[in-house]
Amino acid sequence: MRLEWNIVAGLTGLCLGGSALAADPANLQALPKLRIDLAETTVSGISSGAFMAVQMGVVKSSLVRGVAATAGGPYMCATDGDVGSPTAAVSRCMQGDPAMQPAATDRLVDPSDGTFTYTFQGKAQRDVERMAKNRRIDRLDGIRNQAIWVFHGYNDGIVKLPVSQALVGWYTGRHPNGRSASGMTPRLPASQVFHKDDLNAGHAQISSACTGSHCNPCDIEGGAFINSCPLPQRDAYDAAGSALQMFYGRLTRTATPGGRFMAFGQMPYLKLIDGKTPVKATDEIAMGQEGYLYLPKACEDGSTTCRLHIAFHGCMQSATDMGKVTGQRDYFARHAGVNEWADQNRIVVLYPQAMPTNAVSGNALSAAVNPMGAARDALGNLGKAMTSYDMSRPFNPMGCWDWWGYNDDVPARAMSGQWPVGSFASSQGVQVAAVWRMAEQMADASLTGTLARVEATASRPEVQVLDETASQVLLRWEPVKGASRYKVYRTGGKGGAAASETTQPFFADSLLEPQTSYGYFVRAVIDGDEKEPSATVAVTTAKTPPPCDPYFSLAQGVVVGRDNKPTDKTCR
Repeated sequence: MRLEWNIVAGLTGLCLGGSALAADPANLQALPKLRIDLAETTVSGISSGAFMAVQMGVVKSSLVRGVAATAGGPYMCATDGDVGSPTAAVSRCMQGDPAMQPAATDRLVDPSDGTFTYTFQGKAQRDVERMAKNRRIDRLDGIRNQAIWVFHGYNDGIVKLPVSQALVGWYTGRHPNGRSASGMTPRLPASQVFHKDDLNAGHAQISSACTGSHCNPCDIEGGAFINSCPLPQRDAYDAAGSALQMFYGRLTRTATPGGRFMAFGQMPYLKLIDGKTPVKATDEIAMGQEGYLYLPKACEDGSTTCRLHIAFHGCMQSATDMGKVTGQRDYFARHAGVNEWADQNRIVVLYPQAMPTNAVSGNALSAAVNPMGAARDALGNLGKAMTSYDMSRPFNPMGCWDWWGYNDDVPARAMSGQWPVGSFASSQGVQVAAVWRMAEQMADASLTGTLARVEATASRPEVQVLDETASQVLLRWEPVKGASRYKVYRTGGKGGAAASETTQPFFADSLLEPQTSYGYFVRAVIDGDEKEPSATVAVTTAKTPPPCDPYFSLAQGVVVGRDNKPTDKTCR
């Protein structure tokens, strides 16, 4: 076991404390068999869940059509070769702790000019191609058909802006300024990636269903890590609505979902690395006893073909953690803001659950290195960390999803030679495979791809403005029958009229001017001919976000400044 693993995992303990009463396995239901078209699967996640959503989107790219990542970064960000590194996870791939900043040679973005470093460009290219060549993930051409929605709040001091910029660049092969990045193959067109970066949000799931005492103001970090972000003269920002409509088209939101919410047993889907041997206890791979499912009424009886959305919680948002913080183990699944969009739109929502492991050891180690703690207690806490550490279990005190290889790094596994490094980010990864078994249990394999063949029914595009930032506008329309591609026309702005093409029924326009009015219309191209244009829609881009440089000390568990001293200041 590497020493860095013990130190960094302990730092990320963040005072979990004891867990709330666990679910009784006898009361957990079985996942139902439904009429789900797996080719309509989309995924989302916050923090570690965002990294996990990206992993799932890459590993299963032939079937996943959309990925929404809030405060997440590129695929295999925390690896050196195929070996995961917790030091890299915190420094390179989070960048928010002043005490653990990446070395100049390990940065994702060059602070001098805002472009990607050559180190990152080469790594981004090599990692995924090596995994695809070794057939550990799906073919890379599947990524080209995906829609990618990325969110970063400018008060997020845990996962910093360069990380989400690197995620966007990993897909598009472009620097944050829009120029092509040398040596990076674009995985999909830039028009298929939307990056929401202009809200004053902290590190959190941004939810329009967030209410009550556990709902944080937009710029706060902590608690349940679910925030509400009111907009001027508008309702609270609806992250799930923006992402899901980018993926699926115009949807109807239900204020009070009327479907069935259920807790199901995850144990039948949890296997070891061979994919056959059942775990003896769920904590062997840091997943919980129960998962959650939102089942719309239209999907429940199995007579209607439905779609699947998989929503990954973040660190400290598992059932164990939510039970402690809110008294409600399923709090994330009920308040993330997704069910309201799923209810009337034939979208089944799966909320798999990770769980904290070695939490006592992690808390003790975190206390030992906390600079605010008493020096006389450090040695005692360090001893407690060492004596309470269970070497047969992953070191995952925060209940994070495995995006840096903690399941690969259990000592017995690492020494066995039977647990390949890098497996966490592959189809063989025990958490990726477990969640996909849940999806396959509910799906009907004979339906795969059927919805895409019947969804193109419109005679001409009806364009909807889904979202905007200071530099991007996100458009969506219904697929037109017989269309091979679409021409997107823009008017207004300093550049004047412009035209672009896409094969998708959505378009993220980039490199726009802030606080500028634009008009858009779309023509379907059928048999080489441009057809009747849509009505023109108008949109004004947002103002440029203010300069903001937030940080968060993992050892202290508080928001800090660059000087590592606690602060309550946020950017407005």
